[in-house]
Amino acid sequence: MKYLEYLKTQQALYIRGKRISMKNSLVWWYAGLAVIALIVTAPAINGDLLNYDDERYISQNPWLSTSSEKTNESLWTAYFDGHYHPLTLFSLTISDSIGGDPIKSHHVMNWLLHAANAMVLFWLLSLLLKSRPLGFAIALIWAIHPVAVESYAWMTERKNVLYALFFLLSLCQYTLYLRSNDKKRLIYTAVFFLLSCLSKGQGILLLPLYFLIDQLETGKWLIKDKRIEKVGFLVIALVFTYLAREAQNEAWNLGDNPYSLGERFILGSYAFVSYIFHILAPFDLIPYYPYPIEIDQEIGARHYASLAGVAAYMGLLAFTFIKRWKWWFFGLAWFAINIVLLLKILEVPYGNYVMADRYAYLPMIGLLLPIVKGIWEFAVEKIDGKNGKWVVVGSIAVVLAFFTRGDIEHWSSSTELWGKVTDEHPNYLNGWNMYGLGSIAEGKPQQAIEAFQSMLEMDEESAEAPVNLAMLYEQMNRPEESNRYMQMAIERQPDELAVLEKAAILAIRRNKMERALQLTAKGYQLYPDESSIAVLRAQALARTGEIEEAILIAGRFPSDPSAVQLKRQIEQIRDQPQPDPQEEQARDYMSQAITNAQNGNEQEALRLFELAAETAPDFYAVYSNRASYFAQKGAYQKAEADFLKAFELAPNNGTVASMLGTLYKDMGDQQKACIYWLKASELGENIPPQVLASCR
Repeated sequence: MKYLEYLKTQQALYIRGKRISMKNSLVWWYAGLAVIALIVTAPAINGDLLNYDDERYISQNPWLSTSSEKTNESLWTAYFDGHYHPLTLFSLTISDSIGGDPIKSHHVMNWLLHAANAMVLFWLLSLLLKSRPLGFAIALIWAIHPVAVESYAWMTERKNVLYALFFLLSLCQYTLYLRSNDKKRLIYTAVFFLLSCLSKGQGILLLPLYFLIDQLETGKWLIKDKRIEKVGFLVIALVFTYLAREAQNEAWNLGDNPYSLGERFILGSYAFVSYIFHILAPFDLIPYYPYPIEIDQEIGARHYASLAGVAAYMGLLAFTFIKRWKWWFFGLAWFAINIVLLLKILEVPYGNYVMADRYAYLPMIGLLLPIVKGIWEFAVEKIDGKNGKWVVVGSIAVVLAFFTRGDIEHWSSSTELWGKVTDEHPNYLNGWNMYGLGSIAEGKPQQAIEAFQSMLEMDEESAEAPVNLAMLYEQMNRPEESNRYMQMAIERQPDELAVLEKAAILAIRRNKMERALQLTAKGYQLYPDESSIAVLRAQALARTGEIEEAILIAGRFPSDPSAVQLKRQIEQIRDQPQPDPQEEQARDYMSQAITNAQNGNEQEALRLFELAAETAPDFYAVYSNRASYFAQKGAYQKAEADFLKAFELAPNNGTVASMLGTLYKDMGDQQKACIYWLKASELGENIPPQVLASCR
């Protein structure tokens, strides 16, 4: 008996030791995958704020601390940018609150989520394939694949990496549920399904994938005792389909697509085939693929030829099903199911582009699975079975990592992004426009001028380029060029909203109120429901003493933060005591001084500024205006003295604090610059997020 007890004890110890060994081994598999994925994709955390939807999701997101836009609406009930994805918005608030640099935090969160997705994919593939090494190989190739870059290197695509995490977790739990019939697994499946849908509407595609896994695991499309739960998942999917459609209708005009349904089907087929090519040969990917009409092209032979490609794909799908090549059928079906809603055949996703590599983030798993599996088995059979498979997979991984690093660079800044697009499509007007605007944001005015000049040469009718040039030259204190290009814009498109707005802004800045009233009156008449022109109209009216009419116009737009703020400011002016006559006289002197400065009469400008200071020595605006003049001339010490005097007289004025910050930056004193930028932000001034991030 003692001997039998001893044997049982030894057997128990052996089994326990084996389990511990397997557990430790599993940890190394996951750790290895995560480390490789994080190292290869690490440059993504250094990206900037892009002028491609990052404004909406980051710098103007009303739920983030870096945004000047605020809202009282709950993010859990809001439609945002054509989506209902409250969990995505909530995750952005989390990364916004972590660390001193919110932009970096957003990038780091995306980067970590992508690595987490790779590990969950490894779990799923290990379950399905019942092979840990093969699952690792496929997950590794997916994690460092160039097609995945857009989803984690672009802050706006938080929704993609987040919904994918819960999507894959739900499939893991469903697979375990099928094998164990454990109801807890079914609950986990449903929870992750819901979380995926709350992150992005695309999560509804889990429903057909449950059926696909049924077929893979049991050979049946519908298991009798699993029908009721499918009805529950269908209800969830229908609810989120409705919410997604409502969000799209609120944000987008889905009827203005330049192509008919038949043409969109052709372009969708072209996108379908292109995604396959990008997955198989991910070289020279670009961040944006404009519609043919956007680059002066027609739907051509290559687009029609894609119809044959789609037909061949569907034929191959049927063939693999009939032949019971289960992994090929599973992979081909996975890709088709996950990509079909993203082919833009039904006008959504919205935008004048044919395709986007981010849409293949999860679909490409389907193609990688049978292809890598086939390569793996070939290497085992034809090469050294023990090491050959890893040599082949490792070689593929090294090549993909090289191209991935290059693609990450394209998402590092606005000029890198649009520079790549314009290199590929040199006649894409909007690409040049975005490149120019990105150059301005990055402090490269000459680069922006060249971009807008390229637009002028390509399009002799549009006012977009001359308007941008007019505003840029105004910022550069070159009024003659600014006037020339604004006049060109007015001659080209005199009734265009953007032209009327920018021309009115220039008129208000230059204190030409009669001209501002003319422009805003025309704009307000042509576009009575546009809050932007109404705000300018109200500003011009308030400046000319028409206070009540200005309040009335601004009050027509209670949902526009700018209109609400302006209305409040005008009401405060109305309710304040009459201005000091000395301040009014000082304002007049300042206006004359600014006009003389713009015309090059520097001595007269200085004399008038001095008169203004003598007339109203306690009026802060005298000193802030003169300081701006000195700063433009490079007289930084004089500018500093005047700005400090202005801030002493008006310590709650955020604009003065912001200008002081900019002055100290120009003087090379970053510490003082940050002190005043942070004060300006506390006082409600709109400081760019990247500026605040550099200080925090």
